[in-house]
This record gives sequence, C-alpha cells and structure tokens, in this order.
Amino acid sequence: MISPEIESESIRFKIGSTVDEQNNAISCRGQEIELPKGEYNKLYILASASNDLKDSIMVDGNITR
Repeated sequence: MISPEIESESIRFKIGSTVDEQNNAISCRGQEIELPKGEYNKLYILASASNDLKDSIMVDGNITR
C-alpha cells in the first residue's frame, strides 16, 4: 500500500522492507526508538494519522510539537 519512496516537503523518505516482522513501522504508543550514533543535527519523521490530531515527541528530554 505504500510506495518504496515518499517525498514530503522536499524530503525523500525510503520505506523499509515490506516483509512481515521487519520492524519497518511503528504505532506511536510512547515507545523509545534508538537512533544511530553519529554527528547529526536534524531528525525527520514521516508520520500519518487516521484522524486529525496534535501530538508531540521527546528527544533528549526536550518536547517538540
């Protein structure tokens, strides 16, 4: 149902494997996601919802809306 690549606001997202049990998508329920180590200064998240809603994420103890 999802293309192998999605572009949003000039940012290209490569979608992971569509094989079952490959941890390629999550349903947001307060879990933690370990990010790769390295010197990065941006994090892009591709998200969708079935209803209009507003939410936030926490990165290094800082809440972002």
